Amino acid sequence: MIKINLLKEEAGKEKGQKKGITSAPKKGAEAAPIGGPAPAGMGILPVIVMLILLFISILGCLGMFMMQTLKIKNLKKTVVLKQQEFEDKSKKQQALKALNERKERINQRINAIQQLNQDRYRSVSILQEINTCLPQQIWLTQLKQSGKSTIEFKGVSITNLTIPDFMARLETSLMFSNVQLIESKRTDVEGKSVREFTIQSTVDQF
Repeated sequence: MIKINLLKEEAGKEKGQKKGITSAPKKGAEAAPIGGPAPAGMGILPVIVMLILLFISILGCLGMFMMQTLKIKNLKKTVVLKQQEFEDKSKKQQALKALNERKERINQRINAIQQLNQDRYRSVSILQEINTCLPQQIWLTQLKQSGKSTIEFKGVSITNLTIPDFMARLETSLMFSNVQLIESKRTDVEGKSVREFTIQSTVDQF
């Protein structure tokens, strides 16, 4: 008679089923690998941040460039204004210099005219005084003025006595002083013997 132990087979099947249940993976559930690559969506964020930072840097450089350009324009305007002011000042100085030179020329002409009138009046006064002091027997051939204070008389006289008379009259005059006889010599004029003389005197006033 043959005996079959069915309990042992069933116990073995149950044990095999239990082992299969613990080793078989569950459907739809996968374990995430430890230390594996990041998801695809996480790699775009750094690129966006870098682009934003680059854009901000470009804006900053552009702003600095515009500020520098504005400063350069302002400096150029300042230089132009200063140059115009300098040119205006130079023109005013040149105009003022021209006016001063013109004024100086006018003053010189006025002084020359005044001096001419003064010398003319002085000359007329001297000639009048000489004519008053001149004796009848004396003829003047030359009057020479040295500077403003010395005058030289050259002439001829018929006699020797008229020359000292002429000198005395000059000394008496208020216009002449320090009368000196420089030269006196005898000479012939048209066959007549006369006395040629040179007298020097100081002119005091006119």
